Amino acid sequence: DLAKGLEDLNTLIIQNPNDMRARVRRGWAYLAMKKFSAAVSDLSYAIERKAELPLAYLNLAAVYYETGDLERAFTVNAKVFLLHEPQYLVDALFQKGLILLAMNKDEESRALYSQGRSLAEKNSDLSRLEYGIEELREAMKGAKARPQTAEPILRSLQEAKRTMNPSSDASNYACRRLIL
Repeated sequence: DLAKGLEDLNTLIIQNPNDMRARVRRGWAYLAMKKFSAAVSDLSYAIERKAELPLAYLNLAAVYYETGDLERAFTVNAKVFLLHEPQYLVDALFQKGLILLAMNKDEESRALYSQGRSLAEKNSDLSRLEYGIEELREAMKGAKARPQTAEPILRSLQEAKRTMNPSSDASNYACRRLIL
């Protein structure tokens, strides 16, 4: 449960205040609990001290997306691409596509989702594809994405999922962070 996890992270951070990965995890927990100012505080702190943490940027962009600050979400998301961390590229592409959907930039959004889909298929990365589907569905439920644009993207991602072999997913996301 999030409360217990948060308690454990607080203890870990007290014991090792320089553990920026623990701060990123606590920032994610705050995001999941919708404690946005606390999430921004932890994620920004981690970025200031260890700028090469892609999850910190992805989660900070997610906070800004959730709070409606789409320009800031877009700017923070762009920093993930500068880190050249291939394992986060699909996440960053899907997140940027989602942000652009909310900004009504449909063509750019479709292009990013297409790139993310292709990369997930190339890498046989089912978990990231499933996560992209889940986040897009959530955006549609929350009216953050217009159905006429989001539904074809969703169908495309679902089709890619159907064609992938679930056993080929090499990633382990038992403790998947919230991106969007």
